Amino acid sequence: MAALQSAAMPAYANKTEVFNAAILRIGASKIASENDNRSEVTILQGIYTGVVSDWTSKHAWSFMKQSADVTKAGETGKKPAYYYFLPSDCDTFSYAEIAGAPVSDIKLVGSQLWTDHDATLTVYYNAEPDPQLWPGDFAEGIVKYLHAALLRGLVMDEAAADSMEGRAKVKMIEAMTRDRRQSGGIVATKEPKYVQAWRSGRRASS
Repeated sequence: MAALQSAAMPAYANKTEVFNAAILRIGASKIASENDNRSEVTILQGIYTGVVSDWTSKHAWSFMKQSADVTKAGETGKKPAYYYFLPSDCDTFSYAEIAGAPVSDIKLVGSQLWTDHDATLTVYYNAEPDPQLWPGDFAEGIVKYLHAALLRGLVMDEAAADSMEGRAKVKMIEAMTRDRRQSGGIVATKEPKYVQAWRSGRRASS
């Protein structure tokens, strides 16, 4: 049980600390800021957002789950009739309810939710990923991906980079398994009607 709890403990305070964890693994010195003018930072900035976004979209991580009540912002002038703004920290929309009942006729349009319901919506979503909230195993997986990028782009060791990427993927899968076991996992697996909303939940305009 102690090992499981350790895996879920936050590891880093900010993006700079995440970068430094990867940079130290190739024997380089720490950076002072994520905006430092160093080749390591350039490489890491180039993949960080993509790697984090890719893995946060694969699973409804418990550390990202949030809910908020939102009120009607206006009328669309078409069908569906009304629009609501997603919470400002929303990264991935999951589903919405009115007084505990699921809202099925809802459409995601950019950062808006369109529906014919004129009532307060309780919106369930994944918040933007914050390193301060990352469990230790999730954080370690991300650092391994960043380490692989430095091995490939700076150390120029393709074999070591490929190996590290494989280890990173294994770590992230382990983290997802642990998170599902502890929190019940993806809402969509329990509520099939939400599968499509969850899978297409990033703010892609439709």
